[in-house]
Amino acid sequence: MSEGVQFIPLTRLALAFLPVLGVLAIVHRWSLGLRTGIVALLRMVGQLLLVGYLLTFIFGSDQAAVTVAVVAVMLAVAGWIALRPLGDERPARYPAGLVAIAVGALTALVVATQGVLALPTWYDPSLVIPLAGIVLANSMNTVSLAAERFRAE
Repeated sequence: MSEGVQFIPLTRLALAFLPVLGVLAIVHRWSLGLRTGIVALLRMVGQLLLVGYLLTFIFGSDQAAVTVAVVAVMLAVAGWIALRPLGDERPARYPAGLVAIAVGALTALVVATQGVLALPTWYDPSLVIPLAGIVLANSMNTVSLAAERFRAE
């Protein structure tokens, strides 16, 4: 299924920076400090390169442990972020939030990958990890809304 990493010529890649140049022009025009925008641009490029190389390694892996580890880290981070509305109560409520996200998200992920898609290898990282991201984002949003409601009442 995977044909490897697609090569993008630098001329075509430069097209992605046209909107960025437009934003930098607006920032400069509004006298908001061009230095901050350029530093942010360099950070963005560095982060995208780092994530790109990391995803190339992960998606090229043919080991279940890599997929499980990535989904576990995603789950742990989603549980922590979802409880942001609780403020100081977040550490105490983390286990409950983590269980809530894990039960809902992992159930949906298993149904999607094994029932709907019927993946020949259940741990195919190029499919499982993006789907896990989608499912975890929705679960995280749901738990976050519930935590905010809990705190308000």
